[in-house]
Amino acid sequence: MPNTTQEMFTARIDQLKREFSSNSQSWRMGNIYVGIVNLATMLYGKESPVLYAVHTIWDQNMTLSRANDYLIERANNYLFDSFSGILHTIENDVYLGLVGSLEARLQGEVFADFVASAKAALDNEKKDVAAVLACAAFEDAIKRYADYVGIPPAEEGLQATINLLKSKGLVGGAQKGIIDSFVRVRNAAMHADWEKIHAEDVRGVIGFVEQFLITKFETRSCT
Repeated sequence: MPNTTQEMFTARIDQLKREFSSNSQSWRMGNIYVGIVNLATMLYGKESPVLYAVHTIWDQNMTLSRANDYLIERANNYLFDSFSGILHTIENDVYLGLVGSLEARLQGEVFADFVASAKAALDNEKKDVAAVLACAAFEDAIKRYADYVGIPPAEEGLQATINLLKSKGLVGGAQKGIIDSFVRVRNAAMHADWEKIHAEDVRGVIGFVEQFLITKFETRSCT
């Protein structure tokens, strides 16, 4: 079983290439079309030129395939050649490492939704719930970032992982003290010491995680 995102994309690309090597029957080209659409959407986004090209080529083929047998054969050959070229482009992009930024975006999207829930809870004066959500997002973001940059999270816990990031220069300046202060908020939330946590503390954690997502995981705003 593939373990990394890049390995999973490569395995799927290899499957589609085997579809090409079999034959170009219309039902098989339909499978290839759906597979390429899925890959292009995940790699480039729903508004990407690559995805637009895939849909346009498919629509043109559908129009031609309603004509006579000669045009149907031409359409299938055109579809086969075009999709082969697009799949080759996707394969090269995966090989060149664009998947790394994809992993960051996907992780960032998950965190953004989590933080949005914390903000909503805080707006509804559910400070303790917001603290739990925000601190969970904070801890997970730190650990996933460490893993993303090749530092396995320390078995000793969150603070040890942060110390590893500091030692590698990946957390520096004023950020060091800010992170340490939020660890204290996280510890209070973990032990349900609610009296030690104020709404401003939670807002601080949320603000930090939002900025962390933007700078480290290339994601959208959590508004």
